[in-house]
Amino acid sequence: MINWDYLETLTQCYCEYHLAGLEMAAEKYEKNIRYQIAYNKPFEVERCGLYVALPENEALGRAAIDEQKNMAAAAHLGRKERYSFECAAEFGHSYGQDYEDVFWGIKRSLMAGMNAQVLHGASYSGMQLKGAEWPGYEGFGKYVSNNWNRTLSIPHARACMDTIARLNAIFRQTAKVDCAILRSRYAETGLTDDFSGYPDGGCLTNHGYSYEFVTEALLELPVCKVEDGILDREGVAYQCLIIMPTDKVSLGCLRKLQKLMEQNLPVVWIGEKPQYASFYSQWRTEEQQNIWSECLEAIWNDARLLHAQDYQQVPEILAEIGVLGNVVLDGSMDLLTASRETAEKNRYYVLYGYNRVKVTQDMPNPDEISVSAMYCQGTTKGSYRRPGCVSRRKIPVRFRGIGTVSICDPWNGTSYPLDFQSDGKGYLTGTIEMEEDEMLIFQVTGQDNKKEKSAVGQEQEAKAEISFDTLELISFEPNSEEDTSFLRSGFAADSRLIRLNRLLPWLELEKELIGFSGKGIYHGKIVLAEKKAGIYVLELGEVSDTFTVVINGKTAPFPDQVMKRGDVTDLLQKGENDLQIEVVSNLYNHLFSEKSCCMERIPIPYRPRKYGIWESTYKKVALRFFSI
Repeated sequence: MINWDYLETLTQCYCEYHLAGLEMAAEKYEKNIRYQIAYNKPFEVERCGLYVALPENEALGRAAIDEQKNMAAAAHLGRKERYSFECAAEFGHSYGQDYEDVFWGIKRSLMAGMNAQVLHGASYSGMQLKGAEWPGYEGFGKYVSNNWNRTLSIPHARACMDTIARLNAIFRQTAKVDCAILRSRYAETGLTDDFSGYPDGGCLTNHGYSYEFVTEALLELPVCKVEDGILDREGVAYQCLIIMPTDKVSLGCLRKLQKLMEQNLPVVWIGEKPQYASFYSQWRTEEQQNIWSECLEAIWNDARLLHAQDYQQVPEILAEIGVLGNVVLDGSMDLLTASRETAEKNRYYVLYGYNRVKVTQDMPNPDEISVSAMYCQGTTKGSYRRPGCVSRRKIPVRFRGIGTVSICDPWNGTSYPLDFQSDGKGYLTGTIEMEEDEMLIFQVTGQDNKKEKSAVGQEQEAKAEISFDTLELISFEPNSEEDTSFLRSGFAADSRLIRLNRLLPWLELEKELIGFSGKGIYHGKIVLAEKKAGIYVLELGEVSDTFTVVINGKTAPFPDQVMKRGDVTDLLQKGENDLQIEVVSNLYNHLFSEKSCCMERIPIPYRPRKYGIWESTYKKVALRFFSI
């Protein structure tokens, strides 16, 4: 208790005299503060997020979704435009991070409430420092993250950044979160499992409920008023408050809970009755202990308080009292949901098929080249790759709202209406297909939005033959042997032509290509037996890193760089179609080798990256057709 009194005092001083002082000083000059404010410090992280204009979190070894949520409630209740994220920070991935990996981190951060990113890693270009070698001076010594101003294809990078911008535009709308979870603690590292903050193993999220963490201090904000059983109705609109098992609770928190229950906010308390107050300042005398005990008994025995024996019972209790999520799922798949409301009261719903990140202390993962090497603990993040169609399944889904449901493609800004029907109870119901690491964005409008295209229906494989004949390889290199600057570099004037018998990564086509970096242009054909009314999607199996598709001399809308597919409907014709795909690598294989390992400071092995197009067991090249 005395320790908590001390840590509470530290938090108050840090927030009021350090963070608030910095913000006030910045505002005098029409600036504001963006600050990674509280991880690895003995403070209440959630509260600290209130005191700067742009609270920021970090990715380095901190992939756990719950830990990325720690300042989301402060951002939403504090009416902050942005909750920032230093993303893509990883050991051992300098020049080697691909965009699929970057989007993996960004998608998890978005689902945790963040809506702004700072790409970690950028080096000076053109500095003529003694001993500097091409591509130039590296501020992080080739061992942390990437060098994001050394991207080989500016058009590809721009298109990826446009996609992130579209995602942020959605996530900067008003957040609508189903559950507020009360949490009290004064330290965190972020180096934990996904559901370390609310350890239910994903039960709540897999049933469609979204949640974030609040504290006693956050609940005292003026916006935390209850209207019609909703906390902060015009803002984040929590439908309930969940209290995790605890043996201690503060007197102030008990009194706040009592007030919220009187205002008809559903409160679910998991586990047994607490035994004592959080702070010694509330427990020093017998009179204080009696006051605390009387307040606890009044709440604990209140008929309005909902008691749950364990975490798994919470979704059932919420459903019984009619508290349903903005998205309702059946719990059969690992999914995260998010809801955002526009000024016009339309809704965006986002579903993400997350993969679980697990951490084991003192058990390094031999396949992990990031956290295990630095922190000497195991994590599944570094060895994760999207599994493909083996994880794909159909799931029923319900969205709160009325009107039309459309699916939105953030990679090119297009959208199509879907076949969803009203259930007469305020929800739109339908069936979707998705797989692990896939993010789907849906828009619900209060009116018919079926423009020139009808609702998307049944998926099937199109009757088509896809073949690749040749691969044209063009290396990326400095303009001269003496140049040490990336800015004076580009694709070579000449190319190397390889005839293809099958699709393989470049380093497996010829032994000499193990150190190749640049771009490859694949030439082939799509022979389509018939062109029917519907949507045609080209799937390319495994692709690394970025790619574009050209059919019959016309460039298709920018394809999904994670799912490796793109809409080619408007470019295809019946019969033979000329197919050209440009794939651009990064510089990793060219710069590093077994003899010149980049990880002198950290024992991370060099592992050649695969680039190009190839097929694996669950990722094949195919043309899919969706009826309308």
